[in-house]
Amino acid sequence: MGVAPQIAITERAAPVLQWKKWLRSYFYFGMTLLCSAVLIWGFGHTVPDVLLHPAVPRPKILWVHAVVFSGWLVFAMVQTGLVRMRKVKVHRLLGWFGAGLAATMVVVGVATAIALGRFDLHVLHQPGADTFEIVSFADMILFPALVAMAIVWRKNVELHRRLFCWQRWS
Repeated sequence: MGVAPQIAITERAAPVLQWKKWLRSYFYFGMTLLCSAVLIWGFGHTVPDVLLHPAVPRPKILWVHAVVFSGWLVFAMVQTGLVRMRKVKVHRLLGWFGAGLAATMVVVGVATAIALGRFDLHVLHQPGADTFEIVSFADMILFPALVAMAIVWRKNVELHRRLFCWQRWS
């Protein structure tokens, strides 16, 4: 009699354990794809009006920003895919490229924020456009701080992966 209840509990627990194992294996990769899809969908609505066919031509730095940020999204998907496929050596090697890409993103981000702030104020004559600048500059402080912590804690897998997730979407 004592064996039957234990077998029943184990049989019921098996699907839960399988789900937890699957979730542990695919969570970061799946979230990277999901967040990238949301960003692409969200910004995809603005690209035709803002970049491709604007009523007033935008500063060229916006194109550079679009390319660099798109590169970051591709980098994030590749990195989480490499970890998922257990190609950790390649992941670590590409990580240094990511550090350089992150530094480029900060420089381009600051330049884009300044150029678009001036553009909105002087060309589009939008009152209060400069007040939104604080969001861009806060991102340019937070993003490199998270990247730096991810680099410092790159050998601590749990901290590193969580920092990578935060920096990707800041």
